[in-house]
Parts: sequence; C-alpha cells; structure tokens
Amino acid sequence: ADSTTYTSNRGKPTYNNISYSLNYTYIIRPGNTLAIMSDVRSVKNDRDIYYMEKSDNSYMLERNQTGTNDFLIYSGQVDYKHPFKDKYTFSTGVKVSVIDTDIDENLKEKNQSVWVENPIYTSRYSYDEQLVAGYVNLAMNGRKMEGRIGLRAEYDISESDEMPKNKEFELFPSGFLRYKLGSDFSFSLSYSRRINRPPFRSKLPYNYFISSYSINVGNPNLKSSISNSFVFDVGYKSNFLSFGYDDIKNTIYLVSQYDKDSGISYASNRNVRNGKIFNISLTLPFKITKWWSSFNNLVYRHKQYDDARYSLRSRNNMFMMRSGNSFTLPAGVTFEVNAAYMSSPMAGPMVKEKGGFMVDMGMSKDFFKNKLSVTITMDDVTGFMNKYETETSYNNFIKNTREFSNSRKLSLSLTYRFKSGKEVKAKTNQLSGSQESRRISE
Repeated sequence: ADSTTYTSNRGKPTYNNISYSLNYTYIIRPGNTLAIMSDVRSVKNDRDIYYMEKSDNSYMLERNQTGTNDFLIYSGQVDYKHPFKDKYTFSTGVKVSVIDTDIDENLKEKNQSVWVENPIYTSRYSYDEQLVAGYVNLAMNGRKMEGRIGLRAEYDISESDEMPKNKEFELFPSGFLRYKLGSDFSFSLSYSRRINRPPFRSKLPYNYFISSYSINVGNPNLKSSISNSFVFDVGYKSNFLSFGYDDIKNTIYLVSQYDKDSGISYASNRNVRNGKIFNISLTLPFKITKWWSSFNNLVYRHKQYDDARYSLRSRNNMFMMRSGNSFTLPAGVTFEVNAAYMSSPMAGPMVKEKGGFMVDMGMSKDFFKNKLSVTITMDDVTGFMNKYETETSYNNFIKNTREFSNSRKLSLSLTYRFKSGKEVKAKTNQLSGSQESRRISE
C-alpha cells in the first residue's frame, strides 16, 4: 500500500419518539367482540457527526454531517370476531395507515478553516405512503382437528419528490391444519404468503456519507419482498420435528459495489431476485433427573440465492445445536448453563459469518423466605461474540470484516419482594401501526 488512511468520528444523535394510542373492545357476547385501535406516532431522529481523516503522508480532511429524519404515522384498525356452532370462529377486519416522511441530509467540508457545503451529499426529500388492508379468517377447533384459513388483501400507494406514484395490490392467503392422533401424537401443516416492505428512507435517492471510501445511497427502484412459506410439524408429547421451506422473491439486502477508479464502495438496499431456504428442526426436552432438566434444539438450514445481475449463485449449509440446562442444587441454589454451537451460516445472500461455540452461565438463590433473590450471570464465557467476523463475496467483490465488542459480561442482580397488596393487572395496548414503526428503525 502507498499509504494508510485513518478515520475517526464522534456524533451527537438525538431521538424523539411520541406516540398516542386508543384501544376499545366492545363485548357483544362471550367470544363475540368488536375491537377498535388507533395510533399516532411521531419520530424525529437528529444527528450531528464530525469526521476526521488523516494518513501517514500528511493528508488530512475534516467533515461535518448533520441530518434530520421526521416520520409521522397515522393508523387505525377495526376487528370483528364471531364464534358459531361451538367450534368455529369467523373474524374479519380492516386497517388504514398514512405515513409522512421528511429526510434532510447535509455535509460540510472544512477548507482552509471555512466550512463549505458539499452539494453531492446534501439532500432533502419527502416520502408519503398510504396503505389500506382487509382480511377474512375462519378458524375451527375440534377435539382431534383444528385449522384456520384466511385471506388478506393490501393496497399500497407511495410517492416522493424524486419518484412517481407507485401502486401495489397484493393478496396473501394462509392456511393451517393440525390433527391429533391420540393424546401424544400430532401432525400439522401450514402455508402463508407474506410481504416485507423496505424501510421508508431506503426508497429515497439520498447519499449518506460514512467515510471517503464508503457511501450509502438510496434506491428508488427498491421493491417489496414476497415469500411463500410451508411448514410441516410432527409432535410427540413435548418433542417436535419440523420441516420448513421458504421461496422468496426480491429479497431486500444491502449490496456494496466497488468503483475501482475512485476506490469508493457504494452500498444500497437492492433486490436479490431468487432465494430459497430449507429448514429441519428437532426439539428435545428432557427431565434427566429430579434436579436436572434439559431443553435441546438441533437445526439444519440450507440457503441458496441466485441473481445474474450480481453474478450471484450462493449456496450455504448451516448446522446449529443449542442446549439449555437447569440444575436444582442443595440449599435452594439454581444453576443454569446454556450452550450453542453454530457452523458458518449465511447472514444474507452474500455474507457468510464465522461459526463457533458460545456458553452462558448463571446462578441464583433466594433469601429471607424468598423475599430477596440474588442472581449472578456470565454471558459468552467462551468469548465467541467478542470477535464477529464476516465475508462478503459476489461479482468479483470480496470484503472481510471484523467487529470487536464486549460480549463477555459478568452481572449481579438483586430483587426484593415487599409485602404484597392488592394485585393489579397490567394492561398493554395493542398498536395498529406496529408494522409501519418497524420500517423506521430498519
């Protein structure tokens, strides 16, 4: 290398989140209900980040990036449930949501003690989306058989300053059937068609500066991802063997493209056209002795992704074992050990993680007639997550990443239970806009 460049940054991010929700349920008769939910949520994310780059050949550059992301979500939902003939339940509902988004990014560079705005990395955009959805569902719960069949329809309209109005209409059928063979055996089969919409800001053509050699850009052509999922389960008492298959179109994934001339890596969310995932899972709980119980899970997963645009044809086989063990020791001491082994899995269509072995441990005991609980835990005893390594490979582009963190932690917690009074049941409001809220933080 001709020289080495060092980059440091410090930031002042602020997050303001205000939400209001209204829930009302009218009980017509037992099991027959009408529920109304409405939400308003305002999220404002501000940041002020200072960057400094310098090299061993006296090169130095200072940058200051400021940005404001405003999200305003209105949503409302009505659900109706009606049981009939003892074992059947019919339900239907409708939902409406409106999202307003404003993105403001600004980058200034220091030139001879004067801060000058860089127009390439300065952008101001607005994005609006309206979603109308409705569903019908019929469920049956019999002595030996239970099932459910449903259909959901969604109509989505989105537009922004730099993107023409886009309209999408999709249908999402689903079904589930379980048959009980005696008191111990059961078989179940399920199918669902699902959608994963992209984060709001990903569809805007912004430029987000990370360093002189790494820049994130938006993608106005980003599409929603559609998956068809099938699951078949066999159960015996508390033991389960599960087979799953997912066929995915337009998987949303962060793709980096390297410009050889400038040496800059541009990253943006893109659609990977074809993806398939096959899973086998075995769950085995054991009561080994009176004082030792164990919960074990074995997983095999095969992933494959194909997209000729990125010369992508990736295949990955992953095996994982997890075991949770609880020991009841003398003097009322409880000791727990959770262990997991994972071979090298794919974190996405183009990224492979390094596998390894991880152990968590903990011990607890109660004092003063169970009023005081003392718990000591040790996370990641083996230090597996201290060093997170990945390899990104596609289209003749290879990137190896190492991230270091303090995953090995020793914790002590004390819990004291005062004299109990009248029990108060906590109520948690359901939110009609929970799906839209997740697309803010993605």
